[in-house]
Amino acid sequence: MPRTRGLIIHILLLFASTAISTTTVVYGQIFFPKGQTTTPTNNNSTFSPASPLLAHAKPQSQPSTPSSSNAPSTLSLILQVKPHLVKISSPTKGEQVTVGKDLVIAGTSAGNTNATSINCQVSVTVNGIKPYRQATASGPNGPGDYSKWNFTVTSKYTAIKAGQNKIAAKYSCANSPRSYYNSVNVTGVTTTVTNSNITATAGETEINLKPKYAHFISMPTSANNKERQVKLIVNYTAAPSTPILNKTINAVTKVYGVNGTLIKTSSFPTGFVVKRFGTEQSATSIKDNKIQQLTAVVQFVTRDKLQPLSNPITVKLVFGQKISNRV
Repeated sequence: MPRTRGLIIHILLLFASTAISTTTVVYGQIFFPKGQTTTPTNNNSTFSPASPLLAHAKPQSQPSTPSSSNAPSTLSLILQVKPHLVKISSPTKGEQVTVGKDLVIAGTSAGNTNATSINCQVSVTVNGIKPYRQATASGPNGPGDYSKWNFTVTSKYTAIKAGQNKIAAKYSCANSPRSYYNSVNVTGVTTTVTNSNITATAGETEINLKPKYAHFISMPTSANNKERQVKLIVNYTAAPSTPILNKTINAVTKVYGVNGTLIKTSSFPTGFVVKRFGTEQSATSIKDNKIQQLTAVVQFVTRDKLQPLSNPITVKLVFGQKISNRV
């Protein structure tokens, strides 16, 4: 019986030794034959994390985790990084505007730049008078493009009052419950010059000019509003002793961009005859319909356009703006 028991123990040890020698490592995992423990001790070998066999094993790749349904959408991310989805560019903060006169408000917005945006619009309120009034889209993509917009404050809606006036613009889309706002405060003033954007430079000249009217609008005859017109009307008074009375002179109009770059220069084809008093109109076209703001300067000059004869009149205009002055 002892010999039989010893033989059985020997056979079991031989089986265990064979099983350990055939252990397989696959992708960093050890698979033991059925019934084998994870800490065999044969031939003085031990499987542990420090074993060279495990040190060279490949780590098992983990399946990718599906993105959470609570992750923010592309639209919400865009809204977070664009705090000014609507902006009033004119008038500017603190600008003086004339009490009781029409005022053109202009600005920019995100428009329908996001693929999920539907029917995004801009509306305006002045001094909190509601409801908001819808602005006019003037973006390059035609009707409905509120990337650029304007709104004219008239007496039918409200009037600019003396002192502080708050102008607010709202950007909203039909498929979004959120709205975005921008506002500026302007100061209403009473003056004989009805818009602070007009400057009449005084000086000793043969002729004195005073501004009467100015606008920057779409050409009435332009197809698809692709061409725009800058018009200036001035009243003039010539010195009684000036030798240029009843003589032919000219007027030069220069149009500049917001960065001071000269955009266009125009004049009368054959000039005009100057009287003691009178009114003259200068108009020029702008073919670049992307221009939203500009400065126009008109001045009377000699017939050959080499010498100035009057003070210059400088007007700052935003597209859609019309300015009428009392003189």
